[in-house]
Amino acid sequence: MDKKHIVIVEYVDVQREVLAEYLARAGFQVSQAANGAALRTLCLDRRIDFAVVDLHLPDEDGFSLIKFLHETQKCGIIMLTANDDPTDRIVGLEVGFSDYLIKPPPSRDLLARIRSLLRRLSKNNGGRGA
Repeated sequence: MDKKHIVIVEYVDVQREVLAEYLARAGFQVSQAANGAALRTLCLDRRIDFAVVDLHLPDEDGFSLIKFLHETQKCGIIMLTANDDPTDRIVGLEVGFSDYLIKPPPSRDLLARIRSLLRRLSKNNGGRGA
Protein backbone atom coordinates (compact mmCIF):
# COMPACT_ATOMS: atom_id res chain seq x y z
CA MET A 1 0.00 0.00 0.00
CA ASP A 2 1.28 3.44 -0.87
CA LYS A 3 2.18 5.85 1.88
CA LYS A 4 -0.28 8.69 2.35
CA HIS A 5 1.11 12.03 1.24
CA ILE A 6 0.81 14.81 3.82
CA VAL A 7 1.84 18.40 3.30
CA ILE A 8 2.70 20.71 6.20
CA VAL A 9 2.01 24.37 5.38
CA GLU A 10 3.68 26.44 8.09
CA TYR A 11 5.83 29.55 7.74
CA VAL A 12 7.89 28.95 10.91
CA ASP A 13 10.69 26.68 9.69
CA VAL A 14 11.37 24.93 13.00
CA GLN A 15 7.72 24.13 13.66
CA ARG A 16 7.21 22.86 10.10
CA GLU A 17 10.34 20.72 10.16
CA VAL A 18 9.56 19.16 13.56
CA LEU A 19 6.05 18.19 12.44
CA ALA A 20 7.32 16.88 9.10
CA GLU A 21 9.98 14.73 10.74
CA TYR A 22 7.52 13.32 13.27
CA LEU A 23 4.96 12.42 10.58
CA ALA A 24 7.63 10.90 8.34
CA ARG A 25 8.76 8.68 11.23
CA ALA A 26 5.10 7.66 11.63
CA GLY A 27 5.16 6.29 8.08
CA PHE A 28 3.79 9.12 5.97
CA GLN A 29 5.29 10.66 2.87
CA VAL A 30 5.68 14.32 3.91
CA SER A 31 6.18 17.50 1.92
CA GLN A 32 6.70 20.96 3.33
CA ALA A 33 5.50 24.37 2.17
CA ALA A 34 6.51 27.62 3.88
CA ASN A 35 3.75 29.65 2.24
CA GLY A 36 0.74 29.56 -0.05
CA ALA A 37 2.75 29.91 -3.24
CA ALA A 38 4.87 26.86 -2.35
CA LEU A 39 1.73 24.83 -1.62
CA ARG A 40 0.11 25.79 -4.92
CA THR A 41 3.28 24.81 -6.79
CA LEU A 42 3.41 21.49 -4.96
CA CYS A 43 -0.20 20.78 -5.91
CA LEU A 44 0.72 21.03 -9.59
CA ASP A 45 3.11 18.08 -9.28
CA ARG A 46 1.69 15.82 -6.58
CA ARG A 47 -1.53 14.43 -5.21
CA ILE A 48 -2.09 15.37 -1.57
CA ASP A 49 -3.98 13.05 0.76
CA PHE A 50 -3.88 15.31 3.79
CA ALA A 51 -2.78 18.85 4.64
CA VAL A 52 -1.92 20.61 7.89
CA VAL A 53 -2.34 24.33 7.19
CA ASP A 54 -1.35 27.31 9.31
CA LEU A 55 -4.16 29.84 9.24
CA HIS A 56 -1.88 32.89 9.24
CA LEU A 57 0.74 32.80 6.49
CA PRO A 58 2.82 35.73 5.27
CA ASP A 59 1.66 35.61 1.65
CA GLU A 60 -1.87 34.24 1.73
CA ASP A 61 -4.75 33.75 4.09
CA GLY A 62 -5.02 30.15 5.30
CA PHE A 63 -8.76 30.16 4.61
CA SER A 64 -8.16 30.67 0.88
CA LEU A 65 -5.66 27.79 0.90
CA ILE A 66 -8.09 25.52 2.70
CA LYS A 67 -10.76 26.36 0.13
CA PHE A 68 -8.26 25.74 -2.69
CA LEU A 69 -7.26 22.36 -1.24
CA HIS A 70 -10.86 21.35 -0.66
CA GLU A 71 -11.76 22.15 -4.26
CA THR A 72 -8.66 20.79 -6.03
CA GLN A 73 -7.29 17.97 -3.89
CA LYS A 74 -10.34 16.67 -2.02
CA CYS A 75 -8.01 15.96 0.88
CA GLY A 76 -8.38 16.00 4.63
CA ILE A 77 -7.29 19.27 6.23
CA ILE A 78 -6.32 20.24 9.75
CA MET A 79 -6.08 23.97 10.37
CA LEU A 80 -3.41 25.25 12.76
CA THR A 81 -4.04 28.53 14.52
CA ALA A 82 -2.26 30.53 17.18
CA ASN A 83 -5.53 31.75 18.69
CA ASP A 84 -8.72 30.04 19.77
CA ASP A 85 -11.12 32.47 18.10
CA PRO A 86 -14.50 30.77 17.55
CA THR A 87 -15.01 32.87 14.41
CA ASP A 88 -11.91 31.31 12.82
CA ARG A 89 -13.23 27.82 13.56
CA ILE A 90 -16.65 28.61 12.10
CA VAL A 91 -15.24 30.16 8.93
CA GLY A 92 -12.79 27.26 8.60
CA LEU A 93 -15.58 24.71 8.84
CA GLU A 94 -17.52 26.61 6.19
CA VAL A 95 -14.59 26.63 3.74
CA GLY A 96 -13.76 22.96 4.29
CA PHE A 97 -11.27 22.06 7.01
CA SER A 98 -11.78 18.74 8.80
CA ASP A 99 -10.37 19.65 12.21
CA TYR A 100 -8.26 22.28 13.94
CA LEU A 101 -5.51 22.47 16.53
CA ILE A 102 -3.99 25.31 18.50
CA LYS A 103 -0.29 25.92 17.74
CA PRO A 104 2.03 24.36 18.53
CA PRO A 105 0.08 21.12 18.30
CA PRO A 106 1.10 18.17 20.46
CA SER A 107 2.65 15.74 17.97
CA ARG A 108 0.76 12.67 19.21
CA ASP A 109 -2.54 14.56 19.14
CA LEU A 110 -1.89 15.69 15.57
CA LEU A 111 -0.96 12.15 14.50
CA ALA A 112 -4.07 10.65 16.11
CA ARG A 113 -6.32 13.20 14.42
CA ILE A 114 -4.69 12.66 11.02
CA ARG A 115 -5.06 8.89 11.28
CA SER A 116 -8.67 9.21 12.40
CA LEU A 117 -9.55 11.59 9.59
CA LEU A 118 -7.78 9.44 7.00
CA ARG A 119 -9.79 6.40 8.16
CA ARG A 120 -12.99 8.41 7.86
CA LEU A 121 -12.03 9.68 4.39
CA SER A 122 -11.15 6.15 3.30
CA LYS A 123 -14.50 4.84 4.54
CA ASN A 124 -16.36 7.66 2.76
CA ASN A 125 -14.50 6.87 -0.47
CA GLY A 126 -15.36 3.17 -0.40
CA GLY A 127 -11.98 2.14 1.01
CA ARG A 128 -9.99 3.81 -1.77
CA GLY A 129 -8.22 6.25 0.56
CA ALA A 130 -8.37 10.01 0.63
